[in-house]
Amino acid sequence: MNVFSKIYTQVLREELYKVTNQAVKQKKTDLKSLESTLKQHISTIRSTMLSMIESENTPEVQAVKTNKTGVAKHKALYDIPRVKEIVDLITQDRQQPQSVTKYIIEYILQRYPIDPNKKGNRGVSIESYLIGKAENNFRESVKTTSADASFEGSGYAEDFKKFFPPTVTFELSPTRAVNRFIEVYGNLEMTIQEKCNRTAYIIKNQDDIVNTIMSDIGSNDEIKKLCALEAGLMFSTGIRPGIKVGIVKMKDLNGEVVRDPDTNKPKETNSYGATTLLPEHLNFVGDNVLKLHFVGKMGSHNYATITDNTPLNKLLLRDMKILYARASDPSSFLFTTRDGIHVAYNPYFSKYFEQNWGELKPTDFRKQIAAKTLYENLQINVKKMYDTYQQMKVNGVAEIKNDLVNKITEMLNNAVAEVRTKLNHEEDSSTAIDDYINPKLIIHFLNTANLDATYENILINNVGVELTFDVNAFIKYADQYKG
Repeated sequence: MNVFSKIYTQVLREELYKVTNQAVKQKKTDLKSLESTLKQHISTIRSTMLSMIESENTPEVQAVKTNKTGVAKHKALYDIPRVKEIVDLITQDRQQPQSVTKYIIEYILQRYPIDPNKKGNRGVSIESYLIGKAENNFRESVKTTSADASFEGSGYAEDFKKFFPPTVTFELSPTRAVNRFIEVYGNLEMTIQEKCNRTAYIIKNQDDIVNTIMSDIGSNDEIKKLCALEAGLMFSTGIRPGIKVGIVKMKDLNGEVVRDPDTNKPKETNSYGATTLLPEHLNFVGDNVLKLHFVGKMGSHNYATITDNTPLNKLLLRDMKILYARASDPSSFLFTTRDGIHVAYNPYFSKYFEQNWGELKPTDFRKQIAAKTLYENLQINVKKMYDTYQQMKVNGVAEIKNDLVNKITEMLNNAVAEVRTKLNHEEDSSTAIDDYINPKLIIHFLNTANLDATYENILINNVGVELTFDVNAFIKYADQYKG
């Protein structure tokens, strides 16, 4: 019960809709009602299990025990008073009933074995399992309801909602301006709102961040210098920090798992990141380009390129070339002092990061690059869409609206795919959407029909971040578009 009290207390405090005092009071009343319903569910599960324990010799329980087939046992189970009710409560229309009934049958067989000399001992753990199932499905149901409520009146096509994490809801002003993001059941320290705040901090302070890194690259303290190079590498490329060398399934360049021809078992290899790079991962192309290629998380092939197009990148190219040249072994760590100390994530790099940027995490650099990648991709492609708009007009207004919605969805899909490529994600789009993509950019685009504002202004000042979509706004903007 404590878990659920905490969950609903958290949601209660968030006050999802701060439009009027009456709305807040209503939301609190609704949440208390939901908590009460949840308690009833748990009470039903416990009382039903208790009735089974006290009714060992009932014909219904005996039928479950003695029927020979699983199908017959499942049918007999529903003859026990209130069992169908408990199954419906647990599944919440989110699972097949059999996924729950098999555990209740196991419960009965453990509690009341056919052989009286054989004692069961799984009753309590199965009861806990069923309560856990009910809790999880109930809050998933509440989460879905909360998210749907946030989008009511937004004009969002159903396909647009998939570009937001499934846990997200919104604190909205009366004009539907997004004051902040709220995650139902979210991690209190790394909510979507907190991730957005950190990205905004990096953008607002990026000159200071770069100046700190460049200054420390020139330090006489070798460990500080190497930490700064690692930070600069992450800031410029967005590669993962590489907390330690991991062991992952080997994949070929197409992302297929490589198997041993004799045993057919997956082959294994090491995974790397910024702090664990080896000289063999570096390929200098002329004097101005460095290409990185290494196996990263999940066994995916990671690629990154550094060109000398910024002062920071010029320093990275210069000093990484020096480290590469002095490495005696191509399989030794690149970021190693002359005394042989590997400047690893722990304790060196994490401490350096904390001392310079406090609550920021190295992966926040990846989120900033994800935001910029998404913005630039959408900006390029929305211009292409408006360039072809005159060709679309010949099909009539109704067709134009339908075509625009489809093209907008396609553009968002492509932009997310571009972020996946940039961050070397082989997983499906959910990882990028849940953990890396800043929802403000998508909301701004759907609300304003353009990306004329800079991405810095959108993310720092919330310019145009209102939860509304009207395809007519896109048509109006297209008619005025000058290219």
